[in-house]
Amino acid sequence: MHKLFTHFGKALVQSTGPETSTAIGLAIGEEIAELYCGKMYTENPEGRVGARFTIELDMQVLAVYA
Repeated sequence: MHKLFTHFGKALVQSTGPETSTAIGLAIGEEIAELYCGKMYTENPEGRVGARFTIELDMQVLAVYA
């Protein structure tokens, strides 16, 4: 899954249809999380389609920028 968090990195090598994604959103999300001393992670429950991406931020760090 690490490849998902790189600029323009995609998990699938083979196309599943017309490509409309630049695959940069997760990389930007991770950079924003790190900027505010947070983290971004993914969960891919076995037997389910899709994944969940979560960003956790330190509220004390956010208060400094508010």
